[in-house]
Amino acid sequence: MSGFISPMTWIDGGCNIDLSAKIFHFSVIRTNVKIGANTVIGHNVVIERDTVIGQGCTIQSQCHITAEAVIGDMVFFGPGVITTNEKNIANHGRTIPKIERLVIGRGVRIGSGSVLAPGIEIGENAFVCAGSFVTKNIPAGEIWGMIKGKSRASKIGMVPESEWL
Repeated sequence: MSGFISPMTWIDGGCNIDLSAKIFHFSVIRTNVKIGANTVIGHNVVIERDTVIGQGCTIQSQCHITAEAVIGDMVFFGPGVITTNEKNIANHGRTIPKIERLVIGRGVRIGSGSVLAPGIEIGENAFVCAGSFVTKNIPAGEIWGMIKGKSRASKIGMVPESEWL
């Protein structure tokens, strides 16, 4: 697979992007980001500083990945996935932000429009349904989604082992 970086992509210094990666137009890659082999970054994606994205990932259009995230190999983000990394929103210097790193394991699939809260870990081969608000760690192989009457995603099943990477 030959790589491609749109000339309309902004890439800050210190990045390590594999030559086979594809990055489409209007994406922003901040300082010291690492992107693995055969990974595809859609258009209008923002990847904040010091983030590591593994090999063979697909980050579809209009996603936001916060600073210091660690994303394993073969991970899929549907369009519009938002990650967060601070529980305390900065308050004009009155609070000191504390980064809470997001860690996503190998083979995870995250549906469109999902929001991932700060500091969570999602285990290998887990599946997050579209439109989910994830506030807790998800163990390997579990399926999480929104349940009527609840404001946060919950476990709703297991990914068949035949689908694990």
